[in-house]
Amino acid sequence: KIMTLLISIEFLSSILKVLKSHEIRLLVLDVVLITALAIARKLIIYDYDKHEPLVTFSLAAILLSTGVFYFLIKKYQQSDS
Repeated sequence: KIMTLLISIEFLSSILKVLKSHEIRLLVLDVVLITALAIARKLIIYDYDKHEPLVTFSLAAILLSTGVFYFLIKKYQQSDS
């Protein structure tokens, strides 16, 4: 429950930051980071004995693709500026 609260606070902080700066790129980066945090939280509290291994690998693949997406966005931002 604490992780859920932290994710919610981070999301609220991200929205407030974007409203102040009017920069949509910040929102995209923050949403990707919050998504990765939420998936990582799911993997931490996940009961591996009750679920199929394919579900676990799917969550891991989603987390990995989120990380790659974040990396590509950051790399594009660095080359853009």
